Amino acid sequence: MSLDDQERPRVAEVMSGLKDFQQDTVEYAFRRLYLDPEPASRFLIADEVGLGKTLVARGLIAKAGDHLWDRVKRIDVLYICSNLEIARQNIDRLNITSDRQFQLASRATLLPITLQQLKTNKLNFVSFTPGTSLQLDASRGMAKERWVLYRLLMKHWRLHEPTCRNVLRGGVQRGNFRKLIYQCDQTETIDKDLARAFYRELDANPDLKAEYRRIAGQIGYKRKHVLGEMRAERDAWIGKMRKLLARSSLSALEPDIVIMDEFQRFKYLLDENDPVALLARQVFDFKNVKVLLLSATPYKMYSLAWEPQDDHYQDFYNTSRFLLRGDEAALAELRQGVSAFRDAYLRAAAAGATSMDSAKAQIEGILRRIMVRTERLASTADRNGMLREEPLAQDSLTPHDFRAFRHFDRIA
Repeated sequence: MSLDDQERPRVAEVMSGLKDFQQDTVEYAFRRLYLDPEPASRFLIADEVGLGKTLVARGLIAKAGDHLWDRVKRIDVLYICSNLEIARQNIDRLNITSDRQFQLASRATLLPITLQQLKTNKLNFVSFTPGTSLQLDASRGMAKERWVLYRLLMKHWRLHEPTCRNVLRGGVQRGNFRKLIYQCDQTETIDKDLARAFYRELDANPDLKAEYRRIAGQIGYKRKHVLGEMRAERDAWIGKMRKLLARSSLSALEPDIVIMDEFQRFKYLLDENDPVALLARQVFDFKNVKVLLLSATPYKMYSLAWEPQDDHYQDFYNTSRFLLRGDEAALAELRQGVSAFRDAYLRAAAAGATSMDSAKAQIEGILRRIMVRTERLASTADRNGMLREEPLAQDSLTPHDFRAFRHFDRIA
């Protein structure tokens, strides 16, 4: 099937399967990401648990796919979640086509042998997990990834074949790795464009070849058991090579939409200062890409002074900074609005409701640019259905009661 033969997204059909509030979320997120004069490039859907964020994302994919259909050559949707089993399940739910051949649950390091099937499709759904595609340091990965490296390095560096085999076999027995090489040679083809992209990265890092020669000199082609520091050094080198392969491969994926499901489980990927997030940032910063975060609990809503490992206040701002793409002016305005709201709330009797309303409007004006949330009670008659008034048995304050108050007074 050619690019032009694939079925265009049936937006009306997909949207008709959504509830009213889900349709509203899709329309709002789509407008913010694609239609507004100053559209967002990153957006958070933080609907309460059980309200169908995956279905909302499916609706957004349908509208975005239809919007991009005549604008780009190929539409790649990248879905990132915590484990491969969830990825396989949800990528099926997100697929808006009737054909499942456009789905790929794989690893970034295997793109050289899977990209060919993507190149022939107009719309693709690819799923990765951070642990297998974005966290690659000091990890030798799976044997098939090392076969890809073996074939690429043998062609580009023209190495001694038995030694290269022995280095890259990792923990696989020598005979079994030879069998895997034979099987893959018969069934797999490495994409030429990705091979060239990898070679460019490789040539720009000459230290990797010197490091290989040192490791290969220690291991040789006969050694059966690689232990201790030698194994650690080999695995670290393989991890570097896998990262290089992932980086060069992701650049060819050209994602149009990146969906991070339950992103709070790997929020370190949003941290610009985290070295592990380098590959993730390459995806997030790709030209014209739209990043959609899904999470009912993007940050912990409340933490106490004696819980130093949790800081809901900082988590909130870290998430906002990522969504605002480092717009420090907007972030400063958000901080000022939160501080003003807090002060007005604590001095409600003196400040009156006007100050609170003004600060609330300031906060909402910024957050509505980058996120949306639907809660169950929003559609019920009793908006206070989750509140219950409890009389306090304690009629006096103790020093312990002031700990949390003083903690939040200090950080606010």
